[in-house]
Amino acid sequence: MKDILPPDNSGVGAGVKPRIKRANSQRTSAKKQALVERLAIASEEVAASVSEISSATEEAKRSAETIASAAEESARSTDENARAIKLIHTMITKGMEEAKRLQEMVHDLDRRTQNLSEVIKNLSESILDTSSKVEATTETVGVIERISGEIKDTTGSILKVADRINLLALNAAIESAKAGEHGKGFSVVAEEVRIMTEASEKNAEKIRNTLSELVDGIRNIVEKVSALVSEGKEQVENMREVLREFEEIARSMSDLVLAIEDFINLYKEELRALEELKASSEQVASASAEQSSSAEEISRSVSELSSAMDEINSATEELRKISLELKDAPSIESKMTEQIAAMAEELSASIEQFTGSIEQVKLAVDQLSTAAEEQARSADGMSELAKSLKDASSNVLESAGESLRRVQEATRSYKKGKESLEKTISNLSELRSGVEKNMDSVRSLRKKAVSMVRNVGKLELVMVQTNMLSVNGFIESARSGEFGKGFEVVSSDIKNLSMEGSEYIDSLQNNLTEIEDQFDTFTQVLTIASAETVTDLETAQKAMSITEGCIEVSEEVGRLLGETEEGARNTLERIDRVVEASEQIATAAEETARTTSELAQAISQIEQAVRQIAEAVDELAAVADELQSY
Repeated sequence: MKDILPPDNSGVGAGVKPRIKRANSQRTSAKKQALVERLAIASEEVAASVSEISSATEEAKRSAETIASAAEESARSTDENARAIKLIHTMITKGMEEAKRLQEMVHDLDRRTQNLSEVIKNLSESILDTSSKVEATTETVGVIERISGEIKDTTGSILKVADRINLLALNAAIESAKAGEHGKGFSVVAEEVRIMTEASEKNAEKIRNTLSELVDGIRNIVEKVSALVSEGKEQVENMREVLREFEEIARSMSDLVLAIEDFINLYKEELRALEELKASSEQVASASAEQSSSAEEISRSVSELSSAMDEINSATEELRKISLELKDAPSIESKMTEQIAAMAEELSASIEQFTGSIEQVKLAVDQLSTAAEEQARSADGMSELAKSLKDASSNVLESAGESLRRVQEATRSYKKGKESLEKTISNLSELRSGVEKNMDSVRSLRKKAVSMVRNVGKLELVMVQTNMLSVNGFIESARSGEFGKGFEVVSSDIKNLSMEGSEYIDSLQNNLTEIEDQFDTFTQVLTIASAETVTDLETAQKAMSITEGCIEVSEEVGRLLGETEEGARNTLERIDRVVEASEQIATAAEETARTTSELAQAISQIEQAVRQIAEAVDELAAVADELQSY
């Protein structure tokens, strides 16, 4: 700038001009100095703002690293959750399939048990009927004992008759001896009567001996029948216990069928809850992916900010250096002012670029904030759904445990029933053997009764012959005239006694016929009882076969329920991990939201500092322009 002065045509102006020139020079110097001061101040402001930006950028960089780390951790947790949910789905699906298989097996077991209960019930009724039949034979035995007693009494009476006839024969022999020649014929009759008497006694004694054997046999049968009846009653009571046991099992199986149906419904509930959890997990995964993308964008943008900040910082340092040199320089060189102007322009471009990067960071921060909020909400929802799934799985575990307890109890009952059936089969075998032995004994006794009938027949023949001899005695007494009167009395007594003996024999024959009928009845009852025992034994063996099948199925059901219980326990452990991971994801998302907020504040500080730098750079540019005019 040049000072313009009016022309001085006087001599006075020659002294004033230098003073004016010095004044103008001083004013110019002062203005330059002021501009240099302004330049220094602007440079310091830029430096201060750059320092503030650098600090904020470092803070933003740390926040970005924290966000990136959290996003990476969240992504890992999300992936782990996805794998865990897939595994849980596999486990629950397998559990559902096993539950359906269990349902079929339990239905089969229920049908077997119902069938078994019916078989046991029929067996129990049949054994009771057989036992009643065997017990009824005691009445037959009682009748046989009574008849045997009558036969014994009758046989005793016949022996008495024989003794009396024998005594009469002795008297006849005495009378015939007295009669001498007249008694020879009667003597022969007396001898024949004596012989018949001996035959009567012999046959009667055989009957008595056979009867004694018969009575002993009857007593033996009574003991055996009593033992069979006792065994039968014990067997009936045992079968009632077995029946009660299997009826209880049947009720338990019915309850188990319902429990397995509830079990399947619980699995369905699990699957529904798992589908909701899966959908929620996908939302979390989507939010996590978006969060990771935003975190990467923020890291990249913050890195760009940091790089740009390095350039700005370098330019700022150079500017400060020039400002200091200019301040200390005796004169302002145009080269220096041009450098300042160029650097101001360079800073302005850098700041503009820096501002663009900030906008990218802000956009990424907004996206990250939205993704973090969405992830936190989804993670919270997933956590709640996982807890619901856990409740359903806990119910499955509890139901599996309860069902397992019932099956184990049923298995023990089946085995207990098997032991009872083994005892039943053993008892039925003994009962059958006992009945057959009794049948053999009865057949043997009947043979003895038949032999008694033959002896009675012989005895009857003897009595008829004795009666005929009494007629001969009457004839001989008539021939002997006066000598035969004694013969007539003896013959009359012999006739009366033989007729009395015949009456006893008729009674004996009736008794023997009746006893034969009783033996036949006894044999028929025992034959039926033996056949029924064989049938009962077959039925018991059938029940045993069904029971063994039930034990096999119930043990397999127990094994599957044990695996199901273990699977449910493992599922719960997996779900606990999902709950824990979901809570970690939610916590990480909340932490990311807080860190994002801190990052937003740092970016806001950077924006404010950038505006201050922009203002200072504008000031630098203006000062540089003014300096270039001097």
